[in-house]
Amino acid sequence: MGSVGVLGVMSLGGAGRGRAFAAVALVAGAVLLTACSSSRPSLSPTPTPDVPAGPLTVGQLLSTPAAFDGRLVIVRTGYWSRGGAEQYLTDGFLESYPPQPMQTLPLVGDLPDDVAARLDSTAGEPGLAFAVWGQVEAMGIFHAAAGAAEPWLELREIRVFVPG
Repeated sequence: MGSVGVLGVMSLGGAGRGRAFAAVALVAGAVLLTACSSSRPSLSPTPTPDVPAGPLTVGQLLSTPAAFDGRLVIVRTGYWSRGGAEQYLTDGFLESYPPQPMQTLPLVGDLPDDVAARLDSTAGEPGLAFAVWGQVEAMGIFHAAAGAAEPWLELREIRVFVPG
């Protein structure tokens, strides 16, 4: 028999060599055609319902709300609340105590007790209105339908996030 060629095809000599070369060329051509004909992935693939967009900031969501309306998103940002249903995601806080949120995105859903316990708050501080704040990563459905009073996030999951 012959020796093994560069492509790992045994050299058969004569007509056998031609058939082996044709088979290798056919396979290589098919692989090349498949690779070239498949659509190239975009730099930011469109998430499916199971794959959230993000991580994003509040500013990114609010600058292009129609692009994310109805989609599952992950937002890494600040959290701020006065307690109860009044809670927001925010990209920044004013330098005050307690801090006040700047650009906000209303958050609808319950903050789990274990997450609340890891955030800063004014609880137990006499003379101060209650507030809780900190950095979080929130996942939920972003709502920004035309005609809505303002965009908001329907909370699915939330955790404390330590930037680093």
